[in-house]
Amino acid sequence: LAINIAVFVATLAGNSGWLDTHGFRPADPSWSTLLSSMFLHAGFAHIAGNMFFFWMFGDNVEDVLRPAKFVSAYLLTGIAA
Repeated sequence: LAINIAVFVATLAGNSGWLDTHGFRPADPSWSTLLSSMFLHAGFAHIAGNMFFFWMFGDNVEDVLRPAKFVSAYLLTGIAA
């Protein structure tokens, strides 16, 4: 939650270079932008919806999967998305 919100606030602060540097571009793919783009959000509704569901269900999923598998699942589903 904290990383997602911090990155969103950084993009709101007018740091357009952040999006250019860390946003995924299909024409020029890289592993670093594939991972960093998971933390970028398009607007308030986008981040609010994602963080609400992450807050509501993330801890329950983490209890079942355990922390290491939860982080792996988070990263893999983010890459797939």
